[in-house]
Amino acid sequence: MKNININKLLEKYWNAETDLNEEATLSKYFAGDEIAPEHEQYKPLFQIYNMASGIKYEKPIEIPKETPVIGIRRWANWNVIGIAASFLILITIGVYNFGTNSNLDSTSYLMESIAVTEEDEALEVTMDALAYLGVKWDNSSQIIQNNVSKMETVSIIK
Repeated sequence: MKNININKLLEKYWNAETDLNEEATLSKYFAGDEIAPEHEQYKPLFQIYNMASGIKYEKPIEIPKETPVIGIRRWANWNVIGIAASFLILITIGVYNFGTNSNLDSTSYLMESIAVTEEDEALEVTMDALAYLGVKWDNSSQIIQNNVSKMETVSIIK
């Protein structure tokens, strides 16, 4: 075969643009003895393809006669239950988080936007804001310390 034709076919093959007839032509070319020296590097690849195409599975595949089938109704019921449970959880979280504003503890502050015109008021508002941040910092650092001490007792980490 002409090298130009084989080069074009190889180019199409590497770009995944060949059809079955062109691939059969390449397979015959590489199975033969007249391979150009520039194409010798591709010969083992096409030989493996030829060997793999001859593999036959001798044992027949047995398909069980009675396969369990999950009906669409059963699947649909679980979806409806899952969606309903999700909404119930979301509503519970919403009521718990947004419905309990009257139970503020002594460390919580409600911050409002305040128009400050005097220096003394600005200092007072700043001190209140810093006190609020300080309480939050102390609470969060205490929680972190408690969690780290619990992690240190776990034997998996050590």
